[in-house]
Amino acid sequence: EIDLNDGLALVRLGRLDEAILRFQVALGARPGWVKARLNLGGALAQAGRYSEALTYLEEAVRVEPDNADAQANLGVVLVRLGRREDALARFKEALRLNPQQAAARDELIKWTGQAP
Repeated sequence: EIDLNDGLALVRLGRLDEAILRFQVALGARPGWVKARLNLGGALAQAGRYSEALTYLEEAVRVEPDNADAQANLGVVLVRLGRREDALARFKEALRLNPQQAAARDELIKWTGQAP
């Protein structure tokens, strides 16, 4: 858990490459840990490494389909990869799971022009 916390701190400092390494270590220690996978995918996406992020976020959603944050983060990456329809489905699912999921709500408004 130390590696995960270090990774989160590094993301806040904008040190994405170091954060990615910390999340990889955390995931290596606990391969099934969705939180590490989710944060690794998020850091990769922030670094513009969308194809890599997609792999980790799809796995996070596969393992925890009821995780609204994972659904929303996957949606953001899908948008960046030009897969708008797939992304909209993820945003809608995130909001179904958690109507307060801000990222999904904001992205839906941005891409559809209407509030969910």
